[in-house]
Amino acid sequence: MQPLFVKMRKLLLLAGDLAILYLSLYLTLIIREGGEISAQAWQVHLVPFTIIYLIWLAVFYINDLYDLNATKNILNFSRKFFQSFILNALIAVAFFYVIPYFGIAPKTNLALNIALFVILAYAWRVIFNAIISKSVFTNRILFVGPEKKFLELMAEFKPGRYHGWKFAAIWDPGHEKEFRRDQIKFFKCTTPLNQAIEQEKINTVILNLEPHEHPRLAKDLYKSIFQQISIISLANFYEMITSRLPAEHLSESWFLQNLKEADKKIYDGFKQIYDLFLS
Repeated sequence: MQPLFVKMRKLLLLAGDLAILYLSLYLTLIIREGGEISAQAWQVHLVPFTIIYLIWLAVFYINDLYDLNATKNILNFSRKFFQSFILNALIAVAFFYVIPYFGIAPKTNLALNIALFVILAYAWRVIFNAIISKSVFTNRILFVGPEKKFLELMAEFKPGRYHGWKFAAIWDPGHEKEFRRDQIKFFKCTTPLNQAIEQEKINTVILNLEPHEHPRLAKDLYKSIFQQISIISLANFYEMITSRLPAEHLSESWFLQNLKEADKKIYDGFKQIYDLFLS
């Protein structure tokens, strides 16, 4: 179950997209009508474009554009946004020209509406990203693993480049002392992991250790499930944030797991598109 503040942020994101969709239609008609919109022009366009907009929002949802983690990373977001935009444009063209049920074929209006929406929606998402990158909205990270790996990751993690992520703490099984350095808390190995999560208000745990090799770690991770946090491997985190994967993370088990996942993603992608068109 998602925390209330997460749901509220998603609703804010959705409300912004809806407002921009109808604003783009309004501006399109103003431009086309020469500064004044007739009631007839608005009524003729309102119903068919509303149907299109609902489909567009569904595509955004399917492509994880309402996943707050995805929206925080400008590189990952941009890729997903423009993929969705291309698909949405094709859907809109198909809707008006293959199924001309509403009796309008708005070539110029549709092109203008799509262009305005892309510009306004992208600007809105950038603003939203900037809002959630503030400290109150930051996704705080606890790194679980050797300090050496943590420092290597920190060296590549450029401040300000990846919005909304902050390394808050590290739990290293080799640490025997607890201290704070550069606003990062270094926990000692005897500190229970769930206590560290609560103390530093952690949202995401990055694992660079195998839980089965540390029985106490496995037990603490199980307890942390009820703290509503995300637990991901270092390899998956690195790939999610940078859209690439260092060679040192490409183990045999990683290849076996991701080859299967790749097949599943292809199948899921085709199934989602099929379900969308069928609906």
